[in-house]
Amino acid sequence: MYNPIETHIKKKVDYIVLEIARNIINLFDFEKTVNYSTRLVELDNLSVEEMAREIVNVETLGFYYLYDYEESQNKLEKLLDQLLSCNYFVDGWREAVINFIDWIDMWTHTVDPHFSPELFKNILDSEYIIKDMHSENPNNPPKSVILLRHEKEDQYRVVQGDR
Repeated sequence: MYNPIETHIKKKVDYIVLEIARNIINLFDFEKTVNYSTRLVELDNLSVEEMAREIVNVETLGFYYLYDYEESQNKLEKLLDQLLSCNYFVDGWREAVINFIDWIDMWTHTVDPHFSPELFKNILDSEYIIKDMHSENPNNPPKSVILLRHEKEDQYRVVQGDR
């Protein structure tokens, strides 16, 4: 039976999770054309150890590792407050949101240079640049960036934009 309240909450959670999932897929499949749904299922079926072994052999940009999930976490915290403030929703909704918040905490800790100092290799000569779009135009949201790939001379191609 259709429930508009649950559907609304589910859309909010799905949007946040898909934003995170897109970024994770980009870690493994940088600049590759992949079916996000299929790839997400494949990655979800990997154990943490298998995922670590696979990602060791991947060359990608630290941009994706260091992606700031603070905004996503704040949205989830706000949603959790709403879920905890009423008895309308079953506990599964609360658990799912708490699990996502815990995952973000775990990820943030894992990519912290103090915890994983050998995670990144610093390459100064790169064909990519990150452009702070908020400094370009204050009307853009704070922390809005685009990732550009140098094509030729003074031409760049947008690889990804966030926020």
